[in-house]
Amino acid sequence: MSSQREVDERSQRTQVSERPLRDENKNNSNSERSARLQLSNSGRSPSQGSLVGKAKQPKTQLSQKRAPKSHKTPATQLRFVTIHGRPDVARVQLLLSNISDRSLFFKLKSNVGSNVSALPAGQGHVAARGSTRCVLTWHRPKKCQSWDEVDPPKLLLVTRFLDSNNNMTKDQTSTRLLAHVASKGTCPATNPPVEQFLLDAVNQRTSQESMDATEVSIQKQPAEDEKNPMTEFVVSLTSDQMNWLLVFLALFFLGLYNTISTNKSK
Repeated sequence: MSSQREVDERSQRTQVSERPLRDENKNNSNSERSARLQLSNSGRSPSQGSLVGKAKQPKTQLSQKRAPKSHKTPATQLRFVTIHGRPDVARVQLLLSNISDRSLFFKLKSNVGSNVSALPAGQGHVAARGSTRCVLTWHRPKKCQSWDEVDPPKLLLVTRFLDSNNNMTKDQTSTRLLAHVASKGTCPATNPPVEQFLLDAVNQRTSQESMDATEVSIQKQPAEDEKNPMTEFVVSLTSDQMNWLLVFLALFFLGLYNTISTNKSK
């Protein structure tokens, strides 16, 4: 009987010790099942999720690098006006005023095919405290029916100041001009609207190395209302018209001289 009791007690002890192991196994299996269910619902493994997160970083970096950066100075608007009776031709008159104590050299440039011409010339010298005029004529291409179809020409005003020996210095300033035609209004061929530019040189003496450095500042201001009609007429003439005018004046003075000589002989 005693031996039977000992056997029963041993069997009960083994059953009690096996129960916590079974409970732990059940808990582990349940946790694994829940983890598998979560992974199946998300559709990806933990390692895949970390890789996707890293792949997004270089895309944002590339988008930041591709962001455009504009450092260009805005161009100065230059307004042309069409001529009376000639809607395909527009003009503007530049009044370049040198308000510095040194003479300067200027040159007007334009892109190829702009159909813009300068009268009397697209370059020249301006004396110290002096001024000069230049008429710009813009012809509309025949294939275009309106000015809205014409690409605006890109003009460039280049200025260089001269030294005491009338030699051009290394300092050069370029001003971009963007032309456009006024939507309303016309002007006579001999009196186009005037756009005045003040050209000045300001000395900079910040260090011994930059003693001769100059900074050229160009400002745009409305021109004065007072205009000389004779000057406007002469400036607006083309080269052919100027030649015919000189021939006419020569013939006029020659006839006047012959008339005076004939009267004296009588």
